[in-house]
Amino acid sequence: MSSLGSFIAVCFLVQCSDCLLSVSSSPSTIDVGLTNSLDVLCSYTRTKGQSLEALVALSISRSMNATDFQELALINVFTGNIVTLFTTEAVTGTGRVDTYGDSFINLHWDYPTMSAVGTYQCTAHGSDTIGHDILINNLTSVDYTKPDQDVLLNKIHEMDNALKALQNKMDELRNYSAVVTTLLRENAHLKECCNANSRKVDVLLHSVFAHVVNNSYFLSKENSSNITEAAAVCNRYDGYLVEITSAEQYHVIRDFLLLNSTNALGIFLGARKYGNTWRYSHSFRNVSYFNWDYGEPNPLTNYDCMYLQYRSNLKMFSFPCTSSFYQFYALCEFPMFSSDSLNV
Repeated sequence: MSSLGSFIAVCFLVQCSDCLLSVSSSPSTIDVGLTNSLDVLCSYTRTKGQSLEALVALSISRSMNATDFQELALINVFTGNIVTLFTTEAVTGTGRVDTYGDSFINLHWDYPTMSAVGTYQCTAHGSDTIGHDILINNLTSVDYTKPDQDVLLNKIHEMDNALKALQNKMDELRNYSAVVTTLLRENAHLKECCNANSRKVDVLLHSVFAHVVNNSYFLSKENSSNITEAAAVCNRYDGYLVEITSAEQYHVIRDFLLLNSTNALGIFLGARKYGNTWRYSHSFRNVSYFNWDYGEPNPLTNYDCMYLQYRSNLKMFSFPCTSSFYQFYALCEFPMFSSDSLNV
């Protein structure tokens, strides 16, 4: 005698009005054509003692009559965090299913239409502790209103103002672009001028330099027959003929010049004689440091300029400012900067 086994499938449907399966719509009422977004959120919070032991999936359905529901989207433990959509509407879905934790599924519309109106059912699919299938449902709804003529006119007015503001911003950006173009052109011109000045500096001044306290010193490449020509070389680049105010400064400058010797008789300094007083032409300060060679300075009135002579180990000599018999180099003094900055 044979026996026929039988299999009985049991599914428990639980309606949930105040449980840990929640569903909400934001907003709950849309103004057709004006509301810019709609979200329907279904979320499940797991706690001990619930009839649903293991969550498998969450789904959202919609009905126009609150009875016949059409499934819109579903997410389950088998597809990870991917939401499967069953509608051709312009809707996006996000979510997560955790069998033993909190889960959710959310649908989002941009500028929802009348098709988004209706009753939404959120369903949690799972099983109880002995393997029976469990379905838990909860409901929410999305209603609609049609804006009257005044609302539409106000909205059109707002959009018109926004369009004008956008147009003004575009005009500002175009003006800014024109300013940037002008600045770039001026910058290119300035760079060209600086490069030209750099070439002039290379012709007139040696790149070698020395630093003393807060000043830098550059030696001219071309010699001058009088102090006026020498000073002009320095003045062209906002410098001046050197002013020696201390023994320390003198020895640094002398060592610098000895390392960069020239074939000229000497180096012009920025000092001139006024009566019996030696004074610097740039600062108008009296000369406070001297290192004259033997027999110097010459007492004759027309020996009114000062220079350092190479053949006397660069000691100080007096000489006529307007003399054209000998050639001297200019030692220019500048505020402290690097040799590169002179070429900018």
